[in-house]
Amino acid sequence: MTRLPLLLLVAAASCTAWKAQPLPAPVSRSVSGSGTFRAGAGIADITPPPGVGLGGSGPEGRRSTGVRLRLFARALVLEDKTGERIAFVVADLPHISANLHRRAAARLLDSTGIGADRLILSATHTHSGPGHFYAERQYNKNVTRHPGYDPRLADFLVERIARAVHAAVAGLRPAKLAWGERAISDVTSNRSMPAWCRNEGIPAALCRSHDPKRAVDPSLLMLRADEAQSSASAPRPIGSYSIFAIHGTGIPTLNTLLDGDIQARVARRLQWHTYPPSPTAVPIHLFANGAEGDAAPIVSRYRCDVPRPGILDPFPMPRGPGPAVEFLEPAPRRTIACMDSALAGVERLADSIARPAKALFDELFVSLADTFSIRRTFGTSWLPGSDGLCGEPLVGASTGAGAEGMATRIRGWRWILWPFPIGLEEGGMARDTRPPACHTPKRPLFGSLQSALIVGDHGFPETAQLSVVRIGSLVLAAVPAEVTMVAGRELRAAMEEAAERRDWTPARTAIIGLANGYLQYVTTAKEYEQQDYEGGSTLYGPASSAFLARRLGELTAMLPRNGGAGSPPAQVVPITAYPGSAKPIMPLPAAGPERVDYSALTVTCTADSLSAQWRGLSPGRVFQQPGYVLVYRPGPAGSTLIANDGDSRLELHLVRMEKDGSARWRAVWRRPGLSGIHRLVITREGTGAVNAREFDCR
Repeated sequence: MTRLPLLLLVAAASCTAWKAQPLPAPVSRSVSGSGTFRAGAGIADITPPPGVGLGGSGPEGRRSTGVRLRLFARALVLEDKTGERIAFVVADLPHISANLHRRAAARLLDSTGIGADRLILSATHTHSGPGHFYAERQYNKNVTRHPGYDPRLADFLVERIARAVHAAVAGLRPAKLAWGERAISDVTSNRSMPAWCRNEGIPAALCRSHDPKRAVDPSLLMLRADEAQSSASAPRPIGSYSIFAIHGTGIPTLNTLLDGDIQARVARRLQWHTYPPSPTAVPIHLFANGAEGDAAPIVSRYRCDVPRPGILDPFPMPRGPGPAVEFLEPAPRRTIACMDSALAGVERLADSIARPAKALFDELFVSLADTFSIRRTFGTSWLPGSDGLCGEPLVGASTGAGAEGMATRIRGWRWILWPFPIGLEEGGMARDTRPPACHTPKRPLFGSLQSALIVGDHGFPETAQLSVVRIGSLVLAAVPAEVTMVAGRELRAAMEEAAERRDWTPARTAIIGLANGYLQYVTTAKEYEQQDYEGGSTLYGPASSAFLARRLGELTAMLPRNGGAGSPPAQVVPITAYPGSAKPIMPLPAAGPERVDYSALTVTCTADSLSAQWRGLSPGRVFQQPGYVLVYRPGPAGSTLIANDGDSRLELHLVRMEKDGSARWRAVWRRPGLSGIHRLVITREGTGAVNAREFDCR
């Protein structure tokens, strides 16, 4: 690159308007206590229409073409006898961004008293959820291969998240609570063993055996809330809140359908477990993520390839303004086999987690009590250059390569004019031990160009919102990052030591990951030295875990002893979002009535699946309501609903858009042993009318 173009690029980067957006700073209001412990739960559909990019997989995040499993925000609100409230929300999203957290809290403040300091908003980390909503420009550009910030999508998510909490507050009623934990083995494995083995105190024999299933945290922690009058003969569960460390990567990156992945399936199984519901409401089950930075789901896959450069382009790199590289997609037969294998594995894994989770839920009934007190502390920390952190955030070359088992198409790339590795791998050349600097041994992705030409000012998050909540003797910390297992232990140890210095001992501490924002990864200093994917994605250098440990220790030390004073005053400092330029991505409903031809409905079925095609509503109108596609089984006593477009076995695909604004749709219902007469119903939005067809699969 010549000097003139380089200078022009630097000037362009420095002069670009980053669309600064000050975020609200809502501080919770005091609420008069009712004299009883109360709990309430709520849920809201957050499924966007097809067309948004699927976030979390970077260059492999594809544009969504439909839905396999609808996405939800689930809320559980707890209130002690003195009126101290905390709202837990888990959203089926890849991540949470500070703008979603702050703006949702602002919507909640006046009607519920819940501000940013009492809202714990976390993501399941499904990689089959939407991007385009982040407060940070780099995430809007890079969490999916279809870049852009869509404020309409951000508004949609904020409104639906607030709706779930409002429903939970409206449903507050006298309640009892219990918590406990259960070890669940053989469902996760450590995907970064070389980095994990660098930590002090790791048994050498375990590292030599290379058994990644033993290098994980198997604990599932659960809170169960029931109505106060719940009894063994007539249980009345309100819901539960579980924390378990597992990546939301059961579904391969070849996927193009919106899907809540493993966590959503576990939440659904717990809901079915408590059905029929209590007389008051259907129980809501939240499944939050823990310190999952290096915890991968054990899902066997049949040759799940990613696109690879064409055979005549062995050393691909950008060349000129046009398309730089021709990528060859995996063979369709391999892709179908991969997806079928992975989906079956995800269902099995969800069963393996849900079975012990159901057993734990049942066991907690005998421990239910209404004597819990709730206390919270909250803080917002500035990151660049603070207390051992590096002065600027940098992404490592290993980040571009992808994690073990989740490789990207650019893993192992070489320069076109310099046929040597440039660090697009885990470890190895991703490490650069030349003159010491804050980020050493991280080799920055794109080298010295990253800061000036790619990231620019305010490209990555610059603040971390941290919460510590005590519920009786249980202490939970909300952390806006993907924390590795050993780093999570460091954070928990700091909290426990801080509590003991104040003469009280928590019975259990736990980390809620991906909460209230997103800083990417946090590893230990020893793990950082390896520069695997997790270390390369630790933005502020090797001291990140120690920094967060100190901050969480300080927040824990502010908590009063159990039964002591109320929560200390919270300070919610102003922060600014820099999402980049707005871009319309999420499809909206058509402005006027849509003319739809339902006579185009065709249905075919085999022994294990049904396929239907029709010309129907536009995507923006379809996804305003659940239950667009319904399958019934007629019977003597009437028809029974057996599937809808919220069922993981019924996939809804957008085939193409028509010139008049309508769309061609395809539904695929997978059910082994499908036989007998069924009734397929396609609803007409806004009219209550339906188009139905009966079919006989024999």
